[in-house]
Amino acid sequence: MPLYFCGIPLSRARCITDPIGSRGRAFIFKHGCSQIVADASVIKRQLVEEHGVDPAKIEVIGSAVDLEKFRPPRHGTKFRREIGVADDAPLIGNVGMIRPDKGQLQLVKAAPLVLKKHPDARFVVVGQGTGILKRGINVRNAIDKAGLTDKVIMAGYRWDTPDVYAACDMIVIASLHTEASPIVLREAFASGRPVIATKVGDIPEIVRHRQNGLLIEPGDAQALATAINEFISDAELAANCAANGLRYAIEHFSFDKMMEAKLRADLAVLGKKARRVPVG
Repeated sequence: MPLYFCGIPLSRARCITDPIGSRGRAFIFKHGCSQIVADASVIKRQLVEEHGVDPAKIEVIGSAVDLEKFRPPRHGTKFRREIGVADDAPLIGNVGMIRPDKGQLQLVKAAPLVLKKHPDARFVVVGQGTGILKRGINVRNAIDKAGLTDKVIMAGYRWDTPDVYAACDMIVIASLHTEASPIVLREAFASGRPVIATKVGDIPEIVRHRQNGLLIEPGDAQALATAINEFISDAELAANCAANGLRYAIEHFSFDKMMEAKLRADLAVLGKKARRVPVG
Protein backbone atom coordinates (compact mmCIF):
# COMPACT_ATOMS: atom_id res chain seq x y z
CA MET A 1 0.00 0.00 0.00
CA PRO A 2 1.47 3.39 -0.95
CA LEU A 3 1.99 5.40 2.21
CA TYR A 4 2.85 9.06 2.46
CA PHE A 5 4.36 11.13 5.27
CA CYS A 6 6.66 13.97 6.19
CA GLY A 7 10.07 13.21 7.61
CA ILE A 8 12.10 15.66 9.72
CA PRO A 9 15.75 14.56 9.38
CA LEU A 10 17.85 16.13 12.15
CA SER A 11 17.42 19.91 11.85
CA ARG A 12 16.24 19.97 8.24
CA ALA A 13 12.59 19.35 7.41
CA ARG A 14 11.49 17.71 4.20
CA CYS A 15 8.08 16.62 2.96
CA ILE A 16 8.04 13.17 1.33
CA THR A 17 5.03 12.39 -0.86
CA ASP A 18 6.29 9.19 -2.48
CA PRO A 19 5.70 5.62 -1.30
CA ILE A 20 8.29 4.30 1.15
CA GLY A 21 9.26 1.70 -1.41
CA SER A 22 12.76 0.32 -1.04
CA ARG A 23 14.49 -0.90 2.11
CA GLY A 24 17.10 1.79 1.53
CA ARG A 25 14.56 4.56 1.89
CA ALA A 26 13.03 2.87 4.95
CA PHE A 27 16.54 2.69 6.46
CA ILE A 28 16.88 6.46 6.10
CA PHE A 29 13.64 7.07 7.94
CA LYS A 30 14.57 4.59 10.64
CA HIS A 31 18.07 5.91 11.34
CA GLY A 32 18.29 9.37 9.76
CA CYS A 33 15.23 11.15 11.13
CA SER A 34 14.72 12.81 14.48
CA GLN A 35 10.97 13.06 13.96
CA ILE A 36 8.46 11.72 11.44
CA VAL A 37 5.07 13.28 10.88
CA ALA A 38 2.64 10.76 9.39
CA ASP A 39 -0.64 11.76 7.79
CA ALA A 40 -2.46 8.71 9.15
CA SER A 41 -2.05 6.13 11.87
CA VAL A 42 -1.96 3.35 9.27
CA ILE A 43 1.31 4.89 8.04
CA LYS A 44 2.74 4.85 11.55
CA ARG A 45 1.76 1.20 11.95
CA GLN A 46 3.54 0.23 8.75
CA LEU A 47 6.67 2.16 9.68
CA VAL A 48 6.77 0.45 13.07
CA GLU A 49 5.66 -3.07 12.15
CA GLU A 50 7.31 -3.48 8.74
CA HIS A 51 10.36 -1.22 9.03
CA GLY A 52 11.17 -1.20 12.73
CA VAL A 53 10.96 2.57 13.21
CA ASP A 54 10.77 3.72 16.84
CA PRO A 55 7.09 4.63 17.43
CA ALA A 56 8.13 7.34 19.89
CA LYS A 57 9.47 9.53 17.09
CA ILE A 58 6.39 9.27 14.86
CA GLU A 59 3.63 11.85 15.26
CA VAL A 60 0.31 11.27 13.49
CA ILE A 61 -1.11 14.58 12.27
CA GLY A 62 -3.96 14.29 9.79
CA SER A 63 -4.66 16.68 6.96
CA ALA A 64 -6.97 19.63 7.51
CA VAL A 65 -9.59 21.24 5.29
CA ASP A 66 -10.87 24.78 4.94
CA LEU A 67 -13.98 24.47 7.09
CA GLU A 68 -15.32 27.84 5.97
CA LYS A 69 -15.00 26.86 2.30
CA PHE A 70 -17.20 23.79 2.73
CA ARG A 71 -19.42 24.91 5.60
CA PRO A 72 -23.14 24.31 5.01
CA PRO A 73 -25.62 25.48 4.11
CA ARG A 74 -24.62 25.77 0.48
CA HIS A 75 -26.90 25.39 -2.51
CA GLY A 76 -26.29 22.62 -5.05
CA THR A 77 -28.90 23.77 -7.55
CA LYS A 78 -26.35 25.22 -9.99
CA PHE A 79 -24.36 22.00 -10.27
CA ARG A 80 -27.50 19.86 -10.55
CA ARG A 81 -28.81 22.00 -13.39
CA GLU A 82 -25.45 21.85 -15.13
CA ILE A 83 -25.44 18.05 -15.15
CA GLY A 84 -29.19 17.76 -15.79
CA VAL A 85 -30.35 16.29 -12.48
CA ALA A 86 -33.66 17.32 -10.93
CA ASP A 87 -33.63 18.98 -7.53
CA ASP A 88 -35.68 16.17 -5.96
CA ALA A 89 -33.73 13.24 -7.47
CA PRO A 90 -31.40 11.34 -5.12
CA LEU A 91 -27.86 12.19 -6.25
CA ILE A 92 -24.99 9.93 -5.24
CA GLY A 93 -21.53 11.46 -5.66
CA ASN A 94 -18.03 10.05 -6.00
CA VAL A 95 -15.17 12.56 -5.93
CA GLY A 96 -11.51 11.83 -6.62
CA MET A 97 -8.94 10.63 -9.09
CA ILE A 98 -10.20 7.99 -11.49
CA ARG A 99 -8.04 4.89 -11.21
CA PRO A 100 -8.71 1.20 -10.49
CA ASP A 101 -7.97 1.34 -6.76
CA LYS A 102 -10.47 4.18 -6.20
CA GLY A 103 -13.37 1.83 -6.94
CA GLN A 104 -15.39 3.84 -9.45
CA LEU A 105 -16.18 0.60 -11.30
CA GLN A 106 -17.74 -0.77 -8.10
CA LEU A 107 -20.07 2.22 -8.05
CA VAL A 108 -21.05 1.50 -11.66
CA LYS A 109 -21.79 -2.12 -10.68
CA ALA A 110 -23.89 -0.96 -7.71
CA ALA A 111 -25.92 1.56 -9.72
CA PRO A 112 -28.38 -0.92 -11.34
CA LEU A 113 -29.10 -2.45 -7.92
CA VAL A 114 -29.97 0.99 -6.58
CA LEU A 115 -32.03 1.92 -9.62
CA LYS A 116 -34.24 -1.14 -9.16
CA LYS A 117 -35.54 0.38 -5.92
CA HIS A 118 -35.02 4.04 -6.73
CA PRO A 119 -35.34 4.56 -10.50
CA ASP A 120 -35.09 8.33 -10.11
CA ALA A 121 -31.62 8.12 -8.51
CA ARG A 122 -28.64 9.55 -10.35
CA PHE A 123 -24.89 9.13 -9.90
CA VAL A 124 -22.07 11.56 -10.59
CA VAL A 125 -18.36 10.74 -10.83
CA VAL A 126 -16.23 13.85 -10.34
CA GLY A 127 -12.54 13.63 -11.27
CA GLN A 128 -10.27 12.56 -14.08
CA GLY A 129 -7.96 9.68 -14.86
CA THR A 130 -4.39 10.03 -13.64
CA GLY A 131 -1.29 8.99 -15.57
CA ILE A 132 -3.16 6.95 -18.14
CA LEU A 133 -6.23 8.67 -19.56
CA LYS A 134 -7.52 5.20 -20.45
CA ARG A 135 -8.50 4.84 -16.81
CA GLY A 136 -11.28 7.36 -17.29
CA ILE A 137 -12.24 5.73 -20.57
CA ASN A 138 -12.62 2.37 -18.81
CA VAL A 139 -15.20 3.84 -16.44
CA ARG A 140 -17.02 5.48 -19.35
CA ASN A 141 -17.06 2.19 -21.25
CA ALA A 142 -18.44 0.35 -18.22
CA ILE A 143 -21.22 2.94 -17.91
CA ASP A 144 -22.10 2.61 -21.60
CA LYS A 145 -21.97 -1.19 -21.51
CA ALA A 146 -24.36 -1.26 -18.54
CA GLY A 147 -26.79 1.06 -20.37
CA LEU A 148 -26.40 3.74 -17.70
CA THR A 149 -25.34 6.69 -19.84
CA ASP A 150 -28.22 8.85 -18.65
CA LYS A 151 -27.98 7.62 -15.05
CA VAL A 152 -24.27 7.83 -14.24
CA ILE A 153 -22.70 11.17 -15.18
CA MET A 154 -18.97 11.72 -15.53
CA ALA A 155 -18.41 15.38 -14.70
CA GLY A 156 -14.62 15.46 -15.10
CA TYR A 157 -12.32 17.59 -12.97
CA ARG A 158 -14.05 20.39 -11.06
CA TRP A 159 -12.77 23.44 -9.18
CA ASP A 160 -16.13 23.99 -7.47
CA THR A 161 -16.08 20.94 -5.21
CA PRO A 162 -17.98 22.70 -2.37
CA ASP A 163 -20.91 23.10 -4.77
CA VAL A 164 -20.53 19.49 -5.89
CA TYR A 165 -20.75 18.21 -2.33
CA ALA A 166 -23.71 20.47 -1.61
CA ALA A 167 -25.56 19.08 -4.64
CA CYS A 168 -25.12 15.44 -3.61
CA ASP A 169 -27.37 13.62 -1.16
CA MET A 170 -24.45 11.41 -0.15
CA ILE A 171 -20.79 10.84 -0.97
CA VAL A 172 -19.39 7.39 -1.74
CA ILE A 173 -15.75 6.50 -1.12
CA ALA A 174 -15.39 3.11 -2.80
CA SER A 175 -11.61 2.70 -2.52
CA LEU A 176 -10.34 -0.87 -2.71
CA HIS A 177 -7.02 -0.88 -0.84
CA THR A 178 -4.70 2.10 -1.18
CA GLU A 179 -6.15 4.86 0.97
CA ALA A 180 -4.32 6.24 3.98
CA SER A 181 -6.69 8.97 5.11
CA PRO A 182 -8.64 10.40 2.14
CA ILE A 183 -9.13 14.14 1.88
CA VAL A 184 -12.53 13.53 0.24
CA LEU A 185 -13.78 12.07 3.52
CA ARG A 186 -12.71 15.22 5.35
CA GLU A 187 -14.31 17.48 2.75
CA ALA A 188 -17.56 15.50 2.75
CA PHE A 189 -17.77 15.67 6.54
CA ALA A 190 -17.02 19.41 6.45
CA SER A 191 -19.79 19.81 3.87
CA GLY A 192 -22.33 18.08 6.11
CA ARG A 193 -22.86 15.22 3.66
CA PRO A 194 -23.61 11.63 4.72
CA VAL A 195 -20.75 9.31 3.73
CA ILE A 196 -20.53 5.69 2.66
CA ALA A 197 -16.94 4.45 2.76
CA THR A 198 -14.98 1.24 2.53
CA LYS A 199 -12.96 -0.18 5.42
CA VAL A 200 -9.50 0.76 4.14
CA GLY A 201 -6.67 2.80 5.59
CA ASP A 202 -7.69 5.08 8.44
CA ILE A 203 -11.32 5.30 7.34
CA PRO A 204 -12.65 2.91 10.05
CA GLU A 205 -10.94 5.06 12.69
CA ILE A 206 -12.85 8.14 11.52
CA VAL A 207 -16.17 6.73 10.33
CA ARG A 208 -18.29 5.11 13.04
CA HIS A 209 -20.81 2.81 11.38
CA ARG A 210 -24.35 4.20 11.54
CA GLN A 211 -23.17 7.10 13.70
CA ASN A 212 -21.39 9.43 11.28
CA GLY A 213 -21.47 7.28 8.16
CA LEU A 214 -21.86 3.77 6.77
CA LEU A 215 -18.91 1.38 6.45
CA ILE A 216 -18.75 -1.42 3.90
CA GLU A 217 -16.20 -3.98 2.80
CA PRO A 218 -14.09 -2.94 -0.20
CA GLY A 219 -15.00 -4.48 -3.54
CA ASP A 220 -18.56 -5.42 -2.49
CA ALA A 221 -20.93 -3.79 -4.98
CA GLN A 222 -23.97 -5.39 -3.35
CA ALA A 223 -23.06 -3.94 0.06
CA LEU A 224 -22.48 -0.56 -1.57
CA ALA A 225 -25.90 -0.64 -3.22
CA THR A 226 -27.53 -1.68 0.08
CA ALA A 227 -25.89 1.24 1.90
CA ILE A 228 -26.95 3.72 -0.79
CA ASN A 229 -30.52 2.42 -0.70
CA GLU A 230 -30.55 2.72 3.08
CA PHE A 231 -29.53 6.38 3.02
CA ILE A 232 -32.12 7.13 0.32
CA SER A 233 -34.88 5.35 2.24
CA ASP A 234 -33.95 6.50 5.74
CA ALA A 235 -33.69 10.28 5.69
CA GLU A 236 -33.32 10.42 9.48
CA LEU A 237 -30.29 8.12 9.46
CA ALA A 238 -28.70 10.12 6.63
CA ALA A 239 -29.31 13.42 8.42
CA ASN A 240 -27.92 12.13 11.72
CA CYS A 241 -24.78 10.78 10.05
CA ALA A 242 -24.32 14.07 8.19
CA ALA A 243 -24.70 16.14 11.36
CA ASN A 244 -22.30 13.93 13.32
CA GLY A 245 -19.81 14.00 10.47
CA LEU A 246 -19.91 17.79 10.37
CA ARG A 247 -19.39 17.93 14.13
CA TYR A 248 -16.40 15.58 13.80
CA ALA A 249 -14.90 17.78 11.07
CA ILE A 250 -15.21 20.92 13.18
CA GLU A 251 -13.57 19.17 16.13
CA HIS A 252 -10.73 17.43 14.26
CA PHE A 253 -10.08 18.85 10.77
CA SER A 254 -9.42 22.57 11.28
CA PHE A 255 -6.23 24.18 9.96
CA ASP A 256 -5.58 25.75 13.37
CA LYS A 257 -5.47 22.38 15.12
CA MET A 258 -3.33 20.84 12.40
CA MET A 259 -0.79 23.68 12.52
CA GLU A 260 -0.70 23.66 16.32
CA ALA A 261 0.11 19.94 16.24
CA LYS A 262 2.83 20.42 13.62
CA LEU A 263 4.37 23.29 15.58
CA ARG A 264 4.47 21.10 18.69
CA ALA A 265 6.24 18.40 16.68
CA ASP A 266 8.81 20.89 15.35
CA LEU A 267 9.42 22.37 18.79
CA ALA A 268 9.91 18.91 20.25
CA VAL A 269 12.67 18.23 17.71
CA LEU A 270 14.34 21.57 18.41
CA GLY A 271 14.14 20.94 22.14
CA LYS A 272 15.83 17.56 21.79
CA LYS A 273 18.56 19.05 19.63
CA ALA A 274 19.15 21.92 22.08
CA ARG A 275 19.62 19.46 24.93
CA ARG A 276 22.32 17.67 22.94
CA VAL A 277 24.37 20.83 22.30
CA PRO A 278 27.28 21.02 24.78
CA VAL A 279 27.46 24.15 26.95
CA GLY A 280 30.69 26.19 27.10
